[in-house]
Amino acid sequence: MIRSTIRLLSPGPISKPLAVLNFTSGLSNTSTHSGVVEGTIPMNGIGLAPGQFAEVKRTFTLPDITTFASTTGDSNPIHTPSTPSPLVPGLLLSSTFPSLLSSLLPNCVYRSQSLKFVAPVHSGQECLCRIDVKDVKTLRVRNKDKGENQERGGERRGEEDKSGSNEGGGTGREQIMVVKFATNVWRVKDGLNVLGGVGEAVVKEGKGLSEMVQVEGSEEDVR
Repeated sequence: MIRSTIRLLSPGPISKPLAVLNFTSGLSNTSTHSGVVEGTIPMNGIGLAPGQFAEVKRTFTLPDITTFASTTGDSNPIHTPSTPSPLVPGLLLSSTFPSLLSSLLPNCVYRSQSLKFVAPVHSGQECLCRIDVKDVKTLRVRNKDKGENQERGGERRGEEDKSGSNEGGGTGREQIMVVKFATNVWRVKDGLNVLGGVGEAVVKEGKGLSEMVQVEGSEEDVR
């Protein structure tokens, strides 16, 4: 049996505004709303470590739901205006997780995501969506000055692997990391945990796209 949990919705004193997410509703792109991303995950992944987090409050509107249903072909009537207070599709709800990641870590590629839907969210209900970094392993270190790649064997950030950071302008090195994170959504009104899960992404430290799209990796890379 899956149990939902209640949490304190205050982000706490160590949290700070990090970015702004803009959401456009409707096929005609006429309605836009935004949310402020708060937390401790560093921009561009420089200094990324377990224990950091990012969260944003979002209210899914009826245009959000109808646009998503139309785009995906989801004809379930529970997501349509014919139903009083339509339900937010689960995958639409979880789409905030990659939005959070990409707002702070633009050089990231989503690798996997598990989801457990615990309770419904209706149109117009405000939610708090959050990711918590659980593990960071170095997949590859590249010397930008020499164009060399070096495999690092999955060293964990915050433990053995502290030498490759670009913080402060750095050493001409960039790291490609495998990041595991917990994903959760709470209804703000009652603090009910409505969605939980675990995700994984490949993240390139620093700015610039480089060869991120070519990073595939195997199961051995993340263990």
